[in-house]
Amino acid sequence: MPVMYNLDESNVSWSQTPSSEDFWTYTEEFESLYSDEQLGYVLEPGMSVKWLESNLSYAYSLDENNATQGENI
Repeated sequence: MPVMYNLDESNVSWSQTPSSEDFWTYTEEFESLYSDEQLGYVLEPGMSVKWLESNLSYAYSLDENNATQGENI
């Protein structure tokens, strides 16, 4: 699952509400592609699928930013 990393903990802090535990979820569209026979998710040639989304009411909040403009945070 995707994770956000703080590149400058001395100048920047953020929080996740309610937590990072259930922030990301697989879409129903993706889950419907699971094949017991193939033991995995099967996409046909040329097919596209949205496979990951964030749950509603979960968010990253920037709490403090003392970094110089243009710095990676």
